[in-house]
Amino acid sequence: MRRYLKLVPLLFFPVFGFGQTPYEKCTSLETALKHPLEVKILQLVQGSMDSIPVSITKLVNLEELILEDNQITVIPDFVCRMTTLTSLGLDGNLIRQLPENLGNLVNLQYLGLSDNHITFLPESMRKLTKLQDLYLENNQLHELPEWIGDLSALEILWLMNNILIELPSSIVDLSALESLLLMENKLSSFPKDMNRLSSIEYINVFGNDFSEESLKELRLLLPNCEISVDDY
Repeated sequence: MRRYLKLVPLLFFPVFGFGQTPYEKCTSLETALKHPLEVKILQLVQGSMDSIPVSITKLVNLEELILEDNQITVIPDFVCRMTTLTSLGLDGNLIRQLPENLGNLVNLQYLGLSDNHITFLPESMRKLTKLQDLYLENNQLHELPEWIGDLSALEILWLMNNILIELPSSIVDLSALESLLLMENKLSSFPKDMNRLSSIEYINVFGNDFSEESLKELRLLLPNCEISVDDY
């Protein structure tokens, strides 16, 4: 199940209303291209698409591009020039490498990259300072970069089912972070000053190597946060 936690009103309810048109949300590229100035949401999911067509750049007012559960292997450079995007959903594809200029999408608030084969996050992503939801579960990440702490608006970070052995010290700079999912990695310790995560409400650590003592210390540092050791 996909998580558009802040986008549900846009994605799952009718978009018709005062000043709106029936073409603001499209589930057909052919239809969208007939109304390129009106389309704001394009959903092409659960198909056999193996590449992203350059024709989507004609949708000059596009805000949400959702291409989940396809066979896409590459995010082409032209996608990174679509700076009107606030949401990019690419969960459930075959992506191994992210483009170096992904950080050009400076208006992104939602980025879904779960269920791919990603091993590395490009440094340009540190420019995504409006990003609120970042989903990276079920990839092949060995490390989380130190610049992750620059994502000052981040509220949701899902990292389960990767190969992480430690968390960067800068993760405590994510003062807006509310939910941190770490299940099924190879973590055994937390950075110092986890109490600086002043907005955190939920952390799940199931399937890691944390000791009871380290979890006890974490609970003392974060008394208002639920620390779960269950496979939910």
